[in-house]
Amino acid sequence: MRYLVFATICLISVCLAGTIAAAAEAPVDSLWSLEELVVHGDSLGVVTAYGSRVLTVPAAEVDRLRRDPGANALSAAATIPGVSYRQVGLVSAGAAGNPPWSFRIRGIGAVPNDGLLVLVDGRPQQVGFWGHTLPDAHPLGTVERVEVHRGPASVPFGGAAFAGAVQVITRSGPATEVQASGGSFGTWNARARHAGPLGPVDLEVSATAAATDGYRGGDESDLQGGRLRLTLPLGESWRVAGLIEGTNSSFNNPGPVSAPYPDPLTGSGDIRQRTAGLDLLGGGDSWSAFVRGYASNVHNDFYLEGNTKARDQGVRAGGEFLTGIWSLKGGFDVDRNGGTFTVNGNPDFPEVEEFQVTAGPYVMAAAAPSHSWQVAAGLRTQFSDTYATEWIPQAKLAFLPDTRGAVTLTAARGAKNPAVAQQYLPFFAGDRTLLEPESLWQYELAVDRTWGAWSGLLAVYHAEGENLIRLAQPGWPPIYGNSGAFVHQGLDGALTWRPGPVDMLRLGGAWMWRRDAQTLDTPALSLRLDGVWELADGLSVDGVVQAEFDRYGADASQAPLDDLLLVGLGAGWSPGGSSRHGWEIFARVDNLLDVDWAVFADYPMPPRTWSAGVRWRR
Repeated sequence: MRYLVFATICLISVCLAGTIAAAAEAPVDSLWSLEELVVHGDSLGVVTAYGSRVLTVPAAEVDRLRRDPGANALSAAATIPGVSYRQVGLVSAGAAGNPPWSFRIRGIGAVPNDGLLVLVDGRPQQVGFWGHTLPDAHPLGTVERVEVHRGPASVPFGGAAFAGAVQVITRSGPATEVQASGGSFGTWNARARHAGPLGPVDLEVSATAAATDGYRGGDESDLQGGRLRLTLPLGESWRVAGLIEGTNSSFNNPGPVSAPYPDPLTGSGDIRQRTAGLDLLGGGDSWSAFVRGYASNVHNDFYLEGNTKARDQGVRAGGEFLTGIWSLKGGFDVDRNGGTFTVNGNPDFPEVEEFQVTAGPYVMAAAAPSHSWQVAAGLRTQFSDTYATEWIPQAKLAFLPDTRGAVTLTAARGAKNPAVAQQYLPFFAGDRTLLEPESLWQYELAVDRTWGAWSGLLAVYHAEGENLIRLAQPGWPPIYGNSGAFVHQGLDGALTWRPGPVDMLRLGGAWMWRRDAQTLDTPALSLRLDGVWELADGLSVDGVVQAEFDRYGADASQAPLDDLLLVGLGAGWSPGGSSRHGWEIFARVDNLLDVDWAVFADYPMPPRTWSAGVRWRR
């Protein structure tokens, strides 16, 4: 079935490509290009040329979310239908268990290897030893927008994007900003950012600090981070950029309500992340190119369990060429990840030090045979020093009846090798079974449409795969196993009304009518209503209502949870009339109805919380 669908899309693409020469003399529609179809009025984003629909959390929405003392890139991504993420803690995601359990795209994502890649400006950000992202390392202070690939993104990004990817685009251009906020449970946040010229280079420097006493008692946490980036122009077309950034976070987990941890250090730990990068970037009217090198170290120290020193390095290079009717994009990347793991104070468990290397070239092409059709295909060859070579394809066919909408059919494969921890930590218990790589196919039919101030998106998908890696049994040391075949089916979409430049009302939803038994902590049905309204010049209010039905806990027992209804309300006032410059005063209330709720069974989430703050920028 999977190969039949994929072959059909490719065959149609080849047939349509035969008309390219005849279409070359036709004028290109001014409202769309091969790089992307811009869906005007839809704040969620664009249809990309090469793969499935990419949804964007734009700068205006990220700016509102930035008021929350504990907001990060994943909490921004969770505003997209089909993405579920809970920050289990007011500041640090490590405060109530294993955070990757709460990050999923269309039901895929598991502990400790969630198969969901986070990239910052094209640079992968993950704890490669465990195979998951580090949410605390991505506070929103430096973020411009967030792009979400809902489904396999292995062709452009590699196997770590097995089930999806979140691309964080950082802010650019000269600006200065200072913000301070505080609220319930002794929670506070302070951040500052400055970007501007410094002699021949462009300088960006930022710092953030946050802390909370916790809402449960014994779940205090804190976070500090900093970033330094220097960019040097090399003529009109090229520039080189260097980056150093890092975060420190400390957390404490008091354990489940019914059986709190007797030793306060049992659930405590520190996470220290450091990243360095060097980029060579170029571009012109019809081309772009990049070479990115990066190195990331993450020291994860659980006081009474063990500590991991994860080390990830890599180089990614590629380019893109655009013409009036076709485009070509390709590249090559090499990633080395792994590190060391030690069980603290226990000589019966020797230190593990292992690494793995993955590499591969990829190519993607797109063409517009006519104003009404767009076709694309891509292929990656993924090499590994441990596992067999994987061939990873994707294909797309889009029909654009006019400039106000599109119908898109896509097929994509995701393939991911087990993380280092999954291969080697079971050796502590004598389990030397070699796990199989994970595999996933997703087929999606999406419809976009705009009607004046209204816009809508609806996507129906079928995902099937095998060998998802799961904890085979609870307890320590962790033992992993491959699941059997699984199928996910569902739909997600959004309807948006934008009557003015600020005012917005959007209803988004996701319904999964078929879920795998081990991914039940994605709700069967979730609805989210977001609204922003400008009451007067410089004064605006915003609110969110979120409902989830048929929920299960993200713990080993998959305990059922109550249906959920959360309401949040915020307001901002800029005395000068513009929230983009000068002073702004803001306040918000989350869980306005004071609902008693949980993401993990027996782990309560925050009750009603409030925060308020002030920021200045120019």
